[in-house]
Amino acid sequence: MPRGTLTSSQGGDDTIRKAFLDDDVIECIIDLPGQLFFNTQIPSSLWFFNKDKSKWKSNRENQVLFIDARKLGKAISRTQIEFSDAVIERLSGTFNNWCSGDYQDINGFCKSVTRDEISKNGDSMSPGRYIGTEEVESESDEDFQTRMLTLTAQLSTQLEESHRLEDLISRQLKGIGYDL
Repeated sequence: MPRGTLTSSQGGDDTIRKAFLDDDVIECIIDLPGQLFFNTQIPSSLWFFNKDKSKWKSNRENQVLFIDARKLGKAISRTQIEFSDAVIERLSGTFNNWCSGDYQDINGFCKSVTRDEISKNGDSMSPGRYIGTEEVESESDEDFQTRMLTLTAQLSTQLEESHRLEDLISRQLKGIGYDL
């Protein structure tokens, strides 16, 4: 489905989402990057449905698994992205673990959400609303200082090279009769 259907209220999208949620048939939503499919460049989402969630080892009734896979694709051309086998395995493994009860939420990647929480968010089905952001390791002041020294030294070198090239271009243009 197009990504817009996760949050749109146009054309009855919100009513349809609410009915699916109330009937507890949505099992998983995976948010995909754009350029993944040959026939469209728009970002899309996968919707997994199940009429009987009680069959899983872990009771997943009134829960939806959200997975954000928007950053997992690799560009294979200027207009096409694909998932590696490892990414596909990660996605399917996450879903299978959720079904079997051997699952943990991962910030920035996946979260199991109750119907009540989805309802509090206006029945929005956008994974980004629920899964948060991935944890980033913070740098110490010392690491920051070292990086800044390295970056400023590189910038200084690049600025010197820029000035050298400006002078060279100016001399070359002057040599053929054009003055800046």
